[in-house]
Amino acid sequence: MIEITVSEVLEEVKEYQEEFSPEGLCIYFAHNIGILLKEQGIEYYKLVLSDYIDTDYYHEFLVTMPNDKKQAYLIDPSYGQFTPNKQQLIKFKKWPADVLKNSNKGKLIASQLLQKGLCKTNEEGIKTYLASFDITQNIADIDFSFDKLKSNSKGRNI
Repeated sequence: MIEITVSEVLEEVKEYQEEFSPEGLCIYFAHNIGILLKEQGIEYYKLVLSDYIDTDYYHEFLVTMPNDKKQAYLIDPSYGQFTPNKQQLIKFKKWPADVLKNSNKGKLIASQLLQKGLCKTNEEGIKTYLASFDITQNIADIDFSFDKLKSNSKGRNI
């Protein structure tokens, strides 16, 4: 159900995608996918990159928590902005997608985000994703856990 929802929203904006700034596109996706997930009764959290790593680059993405609470969907349909392309590298020392692809887990995450806009992963996978934005950050030091999302200390349950 979650994969279909993300796919439908991606399809809706395909022809208009170039009209959005990268920051605007992530906000659009987080908002619209969030509305649909809420309508389906799916628990999700909107996360902001700067809540987890030291950056002034604004980026929103979603994390859902299926019933088993050990696996979640990381939803970031605008992740393509973090790959080497015609844009200049801004705000980061290296392209986050290139950093993410340095590990087997990261390769899978990057591949699925770029192909489908989401990936099924666990806490460690989400920390790996977050660490790719700040190459000086140790994965073990990233303050992310499903329990903290549930307690609302970080993340925005909408």
